[in-house]
Amino acid sequence: MHDAAQVDDKIELGGPIGGHFNWSPEDGGPVLFIGGGSGLVPFMSMLRHRAASGSRVPVALVFSARLREDLLFFDELSKLAAFGDGFSLMVTLTREAVAHSFRAGRIDAAFIAGVVSTMKMPLRHVMICGSDPFVETAAEGTIAAGIDSALIKTERYGGHS
Repeated sequence: MHDAAQVDDKIELGGPIGGHFNWSPEDGGPVLFIGGGSGLVPFMSMLRHRAASGSRVPVALVFSARLREDLLFFDELSKLAAFGDGFSLMVTLTREAVAHSFRAGRIDAAFIAGVVSTMKMPLRHVMICGSDPFVETAAEGTIAAGIDSALIKTERYGGHS
């Protein structure tokens, strides 16, 4: 913008496309977060707030990354999952060649249906963040798992997974 804007140009600012992408423990649950790559980042502040407030609202996070080294905040997420306070973490790696203990492959409708079936109560919120193709696949899989599309919020960014 600094290269194109000129003095007296009119600039219009607006809110996020698709609505606000946030959740707080006060919003209730159970909640399903699905993050692809750096799409995990918005969930970290939500999970940190949940932990700091002592919330036990059930939250499941599906985190998909290409390689083990791409698992952002993995140590912190592992510690949060170990507390036993209703937060669960499921990791899938799509391109890791070295043997690992995570699920291998991209997320799909069957995987999401399995995650949804482990939730003890009906989901109240689903939030998906990642690249455009990732979000499309995750949203379609969530709907195929029987989740009402009205419960799903998405945030997308350019690029392909």
